[in-house]
Amino acid sequence: MMSFLIDEYGLIAVLVPVLCTQIAASYFRKRHWSEVWLALGIPIGLLGSVVGATGMAIFTTNFTSVYPASAIMLLTILYGGIVSMLGYFARQEKQTETIDSISTIQLLTLLLIFWGVYVLVMDGAAGIDSYLSIEVAVIHLSVIGASLFLSAKPNYIDTICEAALMGASISVVVGVIALYSGQTERDTAILISMNGLTYGLLIYISAYFFSLKYPTGIKVSFSRLNWHWMEIVTFLIFMYFSTETIREYLQNNSTG
Repeated sequence: MMSFLIDEYGLIAVLVPVLCTQIAASYFRKRHWSEVWLALGIPIGLLGSVVGATGMAIFTTNFTSVYPASAIMLLTILYGGIVSMLGYFARQEKQTETIDSISTIQLLTLLLIFWGVYVLVMDGAAGIDSYLSIEVAVIHLSVIGASLFLSAKPNYIDTICEAALMGASISVVVGVIALYSGQTERDTAILISMNGLTYGLLIYISAYFFSLKYPTGIKVSFSRLNWHWMEIVTFLIFMYFSTETIREYLQNNSTG
């Protein structure tokens, strides 16, 4: 009856990176599993949604397929949200004073699995070429470079996480401006926004893996940053995929 809430590929895209990270951080290094679930669920769910939305925005030509495709696109956000919710409810108030870091081999394995899964997801959603953007890369590199140069924080991972969010936000706004200006092709403008979020989330999640390798003195508020990621992705969805209002629905289906 609720089969519309099940998508095997979406579950794989969310659960495989989370569970692999949990094994490395919790089973081998004595971190509580809730920490991993709370930090990773939302951003991985958002990444899956944005990657799928890119393919839908570029290749969908029949308006009747937009709503069904949007439902599938939003499923990974639901899955990721449930993962983070469970992590939040199970979180430990008292943190262990000494937490072992993951090994270099474990870090590289996590990065390989995560990037491998999402390269396959991107290739299936829109083709790898659709996710290659010099403009977006320049935006993110510029923001990260400026943040590392100007920031007084000794915590480079925290700085990079915040810079990834800022770079994604700037990319989304630049893409919207490009679309409304009428001076840029529709697909090009949309890809700036979409890829800005994709690049930012890839950097952000990779930075989390590095935080497991270098935990000493590093306190990154991933739960706080996750809320900001939700806000910017929600803005993008409503800009490009907003549904018709009840009034519009009744008007369009009026027989009078």
